[in-house]
Amino acid sequence: MGATVAAARAAIASALSLALAACAAARLPLLAPDSPAFLWRVTRADAPDRPLYVAGALHFGRPDLAWPRSLRAAFARAEVLVVEADAEATPQDTVRRLTRELATYRPPDGLSAHVSLETETIVRGVLTRLGLSAANAERLRPWALATIITVAWIQKAGYSADLGVDATLLREARGAKVIVQLESMPEHLRLLANLPERTQERMLRAALEDVRAGVEALDRMSAAWERGDVAAFEALVFADEGEAEVREVLYFERNRKMAERIAPLVGAPRTHLVVVGAGHLVGDEGLLSLLRRRGLEVRQLAREERLGGQAERAVPHVPSARALALASSPAR
Repeated sequence: MGATVAAARAAIASALSLALAACAAARLPLLAPDSPAFLWRVTRADAPDRPLYVAGALHFGRPDLAWPRSLRAAFARAEVLVVEADAEATPQDTVRRLTRELATYRPPDGLSAHVSLETETIVRGVLTRLGLSAANAERLRPWALATIITVAWIQKAGYSADLGVDATLLREARGAKVIVQLESMPEHLRLLANLPERTQERMLRAALEDVRAGVEALDRMSAAWERGDVAAFEALVFADEGEAEVREVLYFERNRKMAERIAPLVGAPRTHLVVVGAGHLVGDEGLLSLLRRRGLEVRQLAREERLGGQAERAVPHVPSARALALASSPAR
């Protein structure tokens, strides 16, 4: 009896796998056309026909990430692309010099003198798992090591910064659109370097916990983005209530500054598309809430929504089988 049940389950799993593969090959719309995108239309009451678009970006992507047609349409319609920071706007020599100055300790000082023994022990294990040098890590300040660990484990999980939503749109915008940055790379580096040591260590611990949580958390985040599921995305990004201090500095303070720069662009003669990390949009202190508090109308758009008659570029919008499976399974 047990063998029969097992065989039936195997047959069902095989059939489901084949069905998903067939749907992907045929580009069948597994995400409903009217399902939401991680994209919003922002307008002023006195200029309803001059919208600004705000998109939440995944900084790391996969080749099979399901891009909404409405996001492509917003990008096609926009004359100005507004991003958090454009690395190419700052000379690379300046970025390298600042990184050396702000991200590293001068010998004989090192990381182990600035973090707890517990953190140091966890760091050693994660470095071994990721194949990173412990000697090089010892030279880095906690915020810098947290960044390197995050990038390394995300890449190991099959994601790439080059395939991120913001990086992709930046490449396509060069030479074709005006690019405006809300922050500069030097500003961003100094923000991180000026964090109190306690906050830097918490940031490092958060990165270490992400590695220990595994790729499933990343896949859930991508699936939430593909579904335009704001509540699920917020729950994933801000799951740890103990990281309130890190959230305040890295998200909420920056959100307030970005909102001040974005709000005057609403109703401008030229159409703007604002693309920032999706975590900056969600929650009571997110950019969408801050813009609403300024009296602006903020409306989430559907994946297949047409914008002002603008013809969309055809893009695949089928999520990966892995993302679908994770989206339908209960969180652990």
